[in-house]
Amino acid sequence: MQDDKGQHLLNHSIACVDCHDLHRKAQWRLDFVAAENSMGFHAPQEMARVLGESIDLARQGQLEAERVARRK
Repeated sequence: MQDDKGQHLLNHSIACVDCHDLHRKAQWRLDFVAAENSMGFHAPQEMARVLGESIDLARQGQLEAERVARRK
């Protein structure tokens, strides 16, 4: 019984790492857009693409966190 609980906690921790990784990637893209001096003025399509990726990755992280929370 204790081994099952330990394995469950390990699986939960590994899944949380996946959530964190997705959010870290999303934040990196958001930081890239914010740090770019012209805020996309010279390449608005590229900045929109990068922001779209950021939103997508953040949402994937949220969905993964919800899946992990439901696995209790």
